Amino acid sequence: MMKKVYALTMGLMMGMATSFAQTDNTFKFVTIDEELNETGSVEDNAVINVSTVSNVGGADCISSGLALKNTTDATAFAFMEYEITKMENGTHQICFSGACLVDKEEGEYIYPRAASNGNMTSKAIIKAGVAQSLQAEWLFKDYGTTAVTYHAQVAEKIGTTGGFIPQDLYGVKAEGPTVTVNYIHTEDTGISNNVTADEAKSVSFYDLSGRRVAADTKGMVIRKLTMRDGSVKTEKLLMK
Repeated sequence: MMKKVYALTMGLMMGMATSFAQTDNTFKFVTIDEELNETGSVEDNAVINVSTVSNVGGADCISSGLALKNTTDATAFAFMEYEITKMENGTHQICFSGACLVDKEEGEYIYPRAASNGNMTSKAIIKAGVAQSLQAEWLFKDYGTTAVTYHAQVAEKIGTTGGFIPQDLYGVKAEGPTVTVNYIHTEDTGISNNVTADEAKSVSFYDLSGRRVAADTKGMVIRKLTMRDGSVKTEKLLMK
């Protein structure tokens, strides 16, 4: 895509996934565990289903389990476009670079938000080689599904604002990778007998409140399998 300046083109913000030009390789999506350790790579335009229920600040939610990794040897700036194509209940939250944005309805959004005059004076800063968590979750209120497509962009400084206290302005330098996450919460979420640990790249275990536990924990646990293609599968197991 052609280079965009957000002060002028916020109305052209999305045009998700299929309309993007060749992807820049500065960033890539990766999967992470509860301790923010990188567990696998995600192919561009991948679709991931997630269903493990956690508790954040007293609210039940399902996390994307994704981070954006800077693959270069220098600090890079990022924007995160995202489109909520389906949200049957609850809210979507993303805290990518600190401040949290909460969205209550389907639509096209960008992180961070632009100023009221359309200027982009903020961005995510990702150091060389670092995978920064999207901290994106669906805070559900009932059973259902939410689908969100995330699209990373490489940002750069394009100028400064006028006025008594000038601020740096940022625009899009290049288009990055895209991933779609299906957040799924059903009565039997995660119950599956079709996947074995041998097929997964990494395996972790959680109790029913979302806390990570040891693999030999007794009782009902949730096993999270990060597959070699970047997808995440979960299943409830009764450990004896």
